[in-house]
Amino acid sequence: MKKKILLLFAITTFMASAASAQFIIGLQGSYLSGSPNAGSQFGIGGQAKIKISNRVAVGGTLRGWLKNETTTGSGSNTVVAGDGMSQLAGMLEIFLGSHTIQPYIGTDAGLYFTNIKVSGSTSGGNVNTDNKKTYFGVAPKFGIQFNTGFLSPFVQAQYHWLFGGGSDITIPGVDNTPINVKSYDKFFTLDAGLLIQIGRVGGKK
Repeated sequence: MKKKILLLFAITTFMASAASAQFIIGLQGSYLSGSPNAGSQFGIGGQAKIKISNRVAVGGTLRGWLKNETTTGSGSNTVVAGDGMSQLAGMLEIFLGSHTIQPYIGTDAGLYFTNIKVSGSTSGGNVNTDNKKTYFGVAPKFGIQFNTGFLSPFVQAQYHWLFGGGSDITIPGVDNTPINVKSYDKFFTLDAGLLIQIGRVGGKK
């Protein structure tokens, strides 16, 4: 009986909170600077969050950056290193105002799925290998949300730290010569996109 009462209380509390919360989903473009071997990358992402008060939102984000490649050598002695990465993370955002232009700070924390691919040929033969790693990372953020209504634009900047990243990756080469590339470590991203805001916080904008 006590379990049923506790379950009913939990459901009632959740429904009451949901009724006074604002649901937000969004799409964004992303620019990444600091890719270890290729410099910069472009990507896309999506997010979903609940604004539980005019000051606090929680949710999650999924982003992926297009593989960027850098080439060394020329002709028959050419090696290409490509960096690819995606992110799946939870988010916490704290809003600093309740006006149309609303700055916010916060952080993402979650998993980064990386893939460093090296391929090419030299006078001694061919090399073709993938180095796939998963890291846990955090990404403090600062952004501005423009509350213009149902569709609201936003911009944000983040600095990402990947725990255990930044190491040298040695790829077996040819002619007994290893090929050294770097794993992801620290980098900067700039995002811009549109948010769809559903409902109001506590019945207020």
